[in-house]
Amino acid sequence: MRTNNKSALEELISKKLNPVSKVVAPRTGNICYTYDRVSSRDQMINGNSLAWQFERLYEYAAKNNLVIKSKFGGTYESAKTDERKQFKLMLAEISKDKTVSSILVYSYDRFSRSGANGIFLLENLRKLGVKIIAVTQEVDSFTPTGNFQENLYMLLSKLDNDMRRDKSISGTKSMIKKGYWPYSTTRGYINTVK
Repeated sequence: MRTNNKSALEELISKKLNPVSKVVAPRTGNICYTYDRVSSRDQMINGNSLAWQFERLYEYAAKNNLVIKSKFGGTYESAKTDERKQFKLMLAEISKDKTVSSILVYSYDRFSRSGANGIFLLENLRKLGVKIIAVTQEVDSFTPTGNFQENLYMLLSKLDNDMRRDKSISGTKSMIKKGYWPYSTTRGYINTVK
């Protein structure tokens, strides 16, 4: 028989309803980093996407009284992998710089297209108290529904990559079956259409 006021059942309920795990609150303040990117060198040289992305990020920051401390990206790095130089540098800096409360991106697919690994990165940033703000897909990742939406965006970006790859492979196979070489013509040969 127990001598204290709580029964074993009450103690169990108390432990289940009040777990010891630490819930991280979002960092406060108005300091942010920006991250923009395109996927290919051609897009960087011939396109306007990087300038367009940064203009939207700058406008959002100004409208919401955010101070851009550092700008990352600004180059072509495919988001199929999260082993991007500028991306890794940004993640390293944000883990050291406690004044930064958020990362501004144009959309979630600019942040990552790696699916589950993108979700893992978002979760680790959330544990630091840092939120990703996609200016065209704004959600509050520190709520259950916002967290779900963010994860869904990561999975949809991965799905989009996978579908593009399948279409590209199918098109390439079709060209080869028809007798065409779908890549740059090897020196000394002419790629003719019959």
